[in-house]
Amino acid sequence: MIFDNTVPTPDSIRTMNQLVGPPITFWEAIRRKGRIGSQRMILEEASLQFSQFLKQATGTIYANLELRPKGILVHISVRQSRITWAIPFHLLSIFQSNLFSIHAGGQHLKFRKDKAWQKNQLFVKQIMLAKNGENLA
Repeated sequence: MIFDNTVPTPDSIRTMNQLVGPPITFWEAIRRKGRIGSQRMILEEASLQFSQFLKQATGTIYANLELRPKGILVHISVRQSRITWAIPFHLLSIFQSNLFSIHAGGQHLKFRKDKAWQKNQLFVKQIMLAKNGENLA
């Protein structure tokens, strides 16, 4: 589900928390060695559902991922606006080829594999472990 998160509303926060769980606590983040969010990545391609938001972009578009107990959040910022894509683990598919891509519910985002990708590989591995229900300690 895609949310306009420029100014988060209580309803959107509640819905995101129902879909992917509440934010990971400070102590849990320490236990996971701080691996609850990605470095920013450059967005190369997006499905049609994102086009209305992304058409206002004039330069490079960045996004980052946030791990939640039952899924991930993908945050995309363009100018003064921000959208958040909430993806529960049961809908999440990750593919790696020339680009790193995230698919869910007929939508997709594809990211450039550059220096940021090298830094994010361990985080993506954490997402896959969480998706498979494995311990993330």
